[in-house]
Amino acid sequence: MVNNNNELLEEKDWRLLSNIVYAYDNYCLKLFTQNRQNIFNNQIILFSEQPLLKINHHISIRLNTITSFLSFLSSIPIIQSLSNSNRLYLCKHNIRLLLFPNLHEIDQTCFTELSQVNIIF
Repeated sequence: MVNNNNELLEEKDWRLLSNIVYAYDNYCLKLFTQNRQNIFNNQIILFSEQPLLKINHHISIRLNTITSFLSFLSSIPIIQSLSNSNRLYLCKHNIRLLLFPNLHEIDQTCFTELSQVNIIF
């Protein structure tokens, strides 16, 4: 039996979670999809002409993933309140653990766009 939501979390916790989801949607997913569309628009025509562009494309997508995720982390107020050295420490020791779930989330959300599904590496 599942407990009522109010028994699991207090209202302030739901607000915090809601704010984090909003920040993720706007600072990670939205930024990622916009940059990804630009990457595809700039490189899709050239794939057949220059095979090395596939490697550059893959690198661009991965860098976009990382920068979008860092944008999300930077948007969280509690992280903004940390000193630069503490932010750096936090990223150095946690970013790898956080990137893989983020990659999965982005794969689930973004890689079903019809214009981009046709290009599979």
